[in-house]
Amino acid sequence: MTSRVKDAILRYIDSRTAAGKWAQPNLHDALSFLVTEVAEALEAYMRTKPEYVRNHPHWKYSLPEELADVVFMSYVCAYVGGYDIEAEILKKLASTRLSDRPGDRDSDDLAD
Repeated sequence: MTSRVKDAILRYIDSRTAAGKWAQPNLHDALSFLVTEVAEALEAYMRTKPEYVRNHPHWKYSLPEELADVVFMSYVCAYVGGYDIEAEILKKLASTRLSDRPGDRDSDDLAD
């Protein structure tokens, strides 16, 4: 399976590698980078809460940008691990469809 996002990420990695600006991480390091991106997304979210002292108007954090970084690093993790993340997402969705009752699984096929 291919998608515009996956293809764009792979093109980005290839072009950065060719320019000597990308060091291919191993899976452990890619997962570590992913965790830091999740933390940055959480930081961006927490900065939207005015009741916390850490919020200063000159600090610019974008939750959508940080979430995009999470997705990007998820694709990198899958790439370096040799996994087809999109196929895994579709399998996961198909096996965990929500029904009217919590805990029930629906076998509807989402992988059209």
